[in-house]
Amino acid sequence: MKIAVTVVCYIILIGTLAAAGLVHYVAAPVSFGVLFLHLWIICFMWNVADLLILDWLVVCTVTPKWMVLPGTQHCKGYKDYRFHFTGFLHGCVYMTLFGLLFAGVDYAILYFFIW
Repeated sequence: MKIAVTVVCYIILIGTLAAAGLVHYVAAPVSFGVLFLHLWIICFMWNVADLLILDWLVVCTVTPKWMVLPGTQHCKGYKDYRFHFTGFLHGCVYMTLFGLLFAGVDYAILYFFIW
C-alpha cells in the first residue's frame, strides 16, 4: 500500500511539473531560459515548503508521536534545525537538476511538436 501511494504521489508531482511548462507556454515560443526559470521556481518553492512546513514545523517543532521511531523519544536529532537546513541546501541542487531536466523535456516537446 505504501509503495502504491508513493508511486501515485510521484506521478502527480512529476506530471504537474512536466505539464506546467507545456500548458503555460503552448501559445507562444519562449526561450529555454524562461522555461527553466519557471520550472525552477516551482521546484524551489516545493523545497522551501518542505523545509518550513514539514521539516521545521512538523518534525522539529511539533514532533508528533506517530513520527517518532520507537526507542528514540528523547533523541536530540528531532530538534536539529541545522540538519534539515543542510538537507534543504542539498535539495536546492536536486531541484535545479529537476528543473533543467523537465525544462529540457518540455522545451523539446514544445519546439518539435507544438510551435
